[in-house]
Amino acid sequence: MSKAKSLKCTVCGRGFALPAHLGRHMRASHGKGGGAKAGRAPMRQAKRAGRPRAAATVSSNGEAVALASLQSYRDQLVMQREAIDQKLSSLDQAMSALSDEAPVARAKAPTRRVKRRQKRAHRAFRAPMSKTVVAPAHKPIVPVGTRPATSAVGAKPRAILHLGAPPAAKPIATAAPRGGSLKDYVTRVLTAAGKPMEVKTIADQVVKNGFKSKNKTLAKSVGIILAGMKNAARVRRGVFQIRK
Repeated sequence: MSKAKSLKCTVCGRGFALPAHLGRHMRASHGKGGGAKAGRAPMRQAKRAGRPRAAATVSSNGEAVALASLQSYRDQLVMQREAIDQKLSSLDQAMSALSDEAPVARAKAPTRRVKRRQKRAHRAFRAPMSKTVVAPAHKPIVPVGTRPATSAVGAKPRAILHLGAPPAAKPIATAAPRGGSLKDYVTRVLTAAGKPMEVKTIADQVVKNGFKSKNKTLAKSVGIILAGMKNAARVRRGVFQIRK
């Protein structure tokens, strides 16, 4: 048996068994009854519109966490950089102190080899100019009473034998001094300048003034000599001037 149609349309009086059938009839035939669904649509739209907002909130929270992590990592790097800078500064001070003390110590206690070189250079500087040595010439030797001798009849007389002097020896020239030791050249350069000069500049001027040397570390040798000179004053590291 079919169910009783207890629901009737208020417009046309048609009966329906279920409320859904009545609602569908009202919307299709009379254009009514859509208020309920019309009210649900805005709710669904509001829910859908709210989801992106929640996602945006989650995204902003993630960015904040990432930014905080990066900031913390940056702070750690800054702290490490400060520690490294302090260590480098300490190393620079230690190296500067060692470099200032090392030349002075070497100058106070020169080796025997250095002393011998300085003495030879000092003697060569004070020695007079070289002299040319010529061997003395011998007087010609001529036999007394030498006559032309005849060995046979009609033979030509022999020539008189004259024993002359031997050929003169070639002049032997001694090596001339080169004008003083490295210390003397350094003193001349500082005295002529009359102002503070760097060790490298002093070494260049020494070579220009005629000091011949094949030493590739001439500037280092000049620095050692300056550290031991009593008439040279140290202005600052690597800079010296003549004492007044």
